[in-house]
Amino acid sequence: MVAVQWVRQAYPLLAHDCPDGANRQRIRLDRYFEYGAWSPDASKIVFMSQETDASGNDPNYNIYVMNADGTGLRQLTDTPGEDGFPSWSPDGTKIVFTSTRDDCSNTDAGGCRTTGDIGPYHTVYVMNADGSNQRRVSLQQGMLVDWSPDGDYLVFAPGLNVIRPDGSGLTSIPVTGVAGDIEFPDWTA
Repeated sequence: MVAVQWVRQAYPLLAHDCPDGANRQRIRLDRYFEYGAWSPDASKIVFMSQETDASGNDPNYNIYVMNADGTGLRQLTDTPGEDGFPSWSPDGTKIVFTSTRDDCSNTDAGGCRTTGDIGPYHTVYVMNADGSNQRRVSLQQGMLVDWSPDGDYLVFAPGLNVIRPDGSGLTSIPVTGVAGDIEFPDWTA
């Protein structure tokens, strides 16, 4: 499978085998479907989904996974705020995502984070592909994370930041000659 299309309001997911749309299959979900990502072996799709009780500036999203044919839907996260923007590790054993669970509006824990008035504070997390062992990678604000092709590093915004999945080696790479921040960093093989 090589492509996914979705329309959030109507819940449909269209998956097809060929770039020309041949062999299309409609997958009907009873959930919102956003920011889907195929597993490396194309057997599963991980995505973020807004919960029915979601409202306000930091709506309630969680991460779900399902088989490529739409069966086997499983919820992987369940925390206040937004867990989202998932990405599979190249070997398919881990999923990186961002979460607002460390934002002071979602926790009373010491060391909570805030952006002030520009929205919720997102941090980078890694979990096993089955949702177990969810752990924060860094307290630095981070969104839109992607794995290096060898799985040794993560890249994330805002800006251009690189870190190992175990949380070591955080490096912010200066980017000159462009207006604004880098917002959608990605690796190339």
